[in-house]
Amino acid sequence: NYRESYDDAFLMEYSYYIREWIAAGKTVYTYFNNTMGDAIGNLRTLNKYVAEG
Repeated sequence: NYRESYDDAFLMEYSYYIREWIAAGKTVYTYFNNTMGDAIGNLRTLNKYVAEG
């Protein structure tokens, strides 16, 4: 369903993975396929979680 937003628990979980990948020297790209939902809002939330570490 492309009309839904990802929940905060899911985004928080992936922020841990992203921080691990960055710490390992990897370049990380994200893609949200919920464009009818809240893709930009979800990206902002994920960025916040990654930055807060």
